[in-house]
Amino acid sequence: MNGEEIEPKVVMVEVFENQRWWAGAGWTSTMLGEERSSWSDDSGLAKLHEKSADSIPPLANHIWVDDDWVLDTEWAATDSEGWVFT
Repeated sequence: MNGEEIEPKVVMVEVFENQRWWAGAGWTSTMLGEERSSWSDDSGLAKLHEKSADSIPPLANHIWVDDDWVLDTEWAATDSEGWVFT
């Protein structure tokens, strides 16, 4: 690209774990077919893999800056373990 270096930028990847309550089984990641998948993006439309740097490869031409995942309890009203109930 004309010998110019491309300025690196950090992109945040958000992964949401979704569960539902089943009578007799309690909270589980077994979802109904029309519901979001057990792991998704914030919209619930993109089916994602479980949250680990080993199971989610970086996007093309990207690298992971940090292998540690952080539970975000500030984006919405969560309980002490980061769960939001709807």
